[in-house]
Parts: sequence; structure tokens; C-alpha cells
Amino acid sequence: MANKELFNIGKRTKQGIRNAKESGRYLGRTLFGYKNVIDGTKRNLIEIDKPRTLIVEHIFKDYIAGLPQYIIYKNAKAMGCTLTGKSTIQSILQNCVYVGLIKVPALGELPEKYVKGLHDPIISDTEFWLVQNMLATAKRRTRVQPAEDFPLRGVLKCWRGKSMTAGWSKGRKKGT
Repeated sequence: MANKELFNIGKRTKQGIRNAKESGRYLGRTLFGYKNVIDGTKRNLIEIDKPRTLIVEHIFKDYIAGLPQYIIYKNAKAMGCTLTGKSTIQSILQNCVYVGLIKVPALGELPEKYVKGLHDPIISDTEFWLVQNMLATAKRRTRVQPAEDFPLRGVLKCWRGKSMTAGWSKGRKKGT
């Protein structure tokens, strides 16, 4: 009996989350470029955070201009981006919330879908979908990103035609 009730609670929770997302609400931790606000009905909503919005817009414009992601990351850090990690720029570029959409996950027989969010978008639809197409084609032709410490990384080829990489040794004598 208790196990069945736990199963029902989980099912109702998942359905409630899906209903909230279908109504256009963003659930979870606030994204970079937005801030949490509570409206008159005590529901959490997200609102544009102006200084950070400029950084997000700059990230999208730099990617459309053809800059590599490691340079975009360096520029965003210089502008005041507080996010860290290798996939920071990638996750910002792929997130549909920045265009004003909410991704509603599939549940049972109900399919996954995108709905218009209650929040304001930071970038335009055309910019977002252009970036998505660029990311899809870039994924097909993966290449090694050069680094400041190793400028020939990904440029040099071995005798079999494969790209060579570089990195600091992790053996006994670090840095050799």
C-alpha cells in the first residue's frame, strides 16, 4: 500500500512539473542573464538581469561571427561572466530559455515539446536557430581547440594524418 502511494506521489509530481512548464514557467536554478523574482501570487518567475544580458548577447554574436568558443569564454570572463567550466559557452548557446522558450520533457505517451515562456527573451529567434545550425555542423566536424600554452595543438598532424594534441605531463615530474 505504501509503495503504491509513493509511486502515485512521484507520478503526480512529474505531472505537476510538466503542467507548470506547459504554462510557460521556468523551474529550477536561474540561468546566467536572468534573476529570480516572486510575483503577487507567490510563484517564482525569472526576469532579465540587464548587466548579464549584455554578456549573453555578446556570446551569441561572437559565435555567429565565427570566433572559437575558448576565445568567446575568455571575452565573457573579461566582461564579468561568473560561470566556470569547459562547457559554459556550449550550454549557453544550446539553451532555449534565452530565446523565450521552455522545453517540456516527454512524459509517458506525451511527446517532448517547446512552449513560449512567461519570461522575456534575451536573443531573437533567428539568432538562436542560426546558432543551433552552426553547432550541429560544428559537431559533425569536431576539431581540437588550440590553447595559449600549446599554439600548435590540433595543427600538427602525425604520419597517419591524425591531429596531434598536447598537454602537461601528469607523471612524477610535473610540467615536463
